[in-house]
Amino acid sequence: DAAEAEKIGLVNRVVPQDELKKVTYAFAERLAKGPPIAYGFIKSMVYKSEHLDLLTYLDAEAAAQTICTQTGDAKEGVWAFIEKREAKFKGE
Repeated sequence: DAAEAEKIGLVNRVVPQDELKKVTYAFAERLAKGPPIAYGFIKSMVYKSEHLDLLTYLDAEAAAQTICTQTGDAKEGVWAFIEKREAKFKGE
């Protein structure tokens, strides 16, 4: 059941049916405010994981992380954390 799925980590969160739309939209809004470059690499790496052997995948992951750490969004994320504020990502 849903409670067991949440307990074992199969799902992130279980909410009552009447709250589902509100919670889903709030989650989508949070994602929409995230770093688009990093999200793009995450999506790309998920697709690549189906077709690459482990070592090749890990090399691609390391390259993607290296690129992501050089972005303006990465710097913004660090400063937002230090300043205890919400990050404002721009896709830079």
